[in-house]
Amino acid sequence: MPREAARLFLEVKSVRVERLQDITEADAKAEGVKDLCDICRGCYGGYSCIEYIPIYLFEKLWDNINAKRGYLWDSNPWVFVYEFMRVEAANEKYSD
Repeated sequence: MPREAARLFLEVKSVRVERLQDITEADAKAEGVKDLCDICRGCYGGYSCIEYIPIYLFEKLWDNINAKRGYLWDSNPWVFVYEFMRVEAANEKYSD
């Protein structure tokens, strides 16, 4: 894509390798998984809080996306973790 057509620019802040199951709650939330206990302010309906914590929800999301390809949560594969930072607003001109 030409730079002029890009709406935002990202800079890689860090890259690390870790086992999938080493993900933290903060990392799971950064991946976009919501902490449902933050939404409902408590568990009800016979469900335990374990079913609502971000890591558990990320595990279910991971298996939904990757199990068919052979990368189950239970296999605990090595993964690359990239951390990005937005470096400029969408309407600013990019300069080298």
